[in-house]
Amino acid sequence: MKLGDVGNPDAAKYGKPLEGVRVLAAEQMQALPFGTQLLARLGADVVKVEHPVEGESGRGALPAMDDPQGRRVGATYLRNNLNKRSVGIDLKAPKGRELFLALVPHFDVVAENFRAGTMKKLHSATSRARCSRRSASSPRSATVIEPARDSTSTCRCSTRWSR
Repeated sequence: MKLGDVGNPDAAKYGKPLEGVRVLAAEQMQALPFGTQLLARLGADVVKVEHPVEGESGRGALPAMDDPQGRRVGATYLRNNLNKRSVGIDLKAPKGRELFLALVPHFDVVAENFRAGTMKKLHSATSRARCSRRSASSPRSATVIEPARDSTSTCRCSTRWSR
């Protein structure tokens, strides 16, 4: 096989395993962007949250290449964000926090990889986004993925992936 060849074209009619799963990812640098890129490759709709002006810090990593507008963009950033959409939200601004929390009910998974306590410090409090997102107007229930180094336990409230 060569790059781009499809090994079993008949399998396409079955779709990808994560089609229909929506992921809101407040992520940066390497580990979580790589993980959510894998989810996107498996069919999940991943929406990356970045700062509206500077973007994610990984954009400036080396090695880098020029994008179509002539800006330097880190090659790892490009690889880790294949098949994702992005939205610019300033999570430090009150309106940005409100917008982020308004988006949560529309996603199955909310993922973030900031330092432990950062989301709470920003008053985006993932605990406010947990476990109470199902209503008549918003039937989705978000699973919150927190950093592995976080000192708090993660609430798994999604019926889809509950353990």
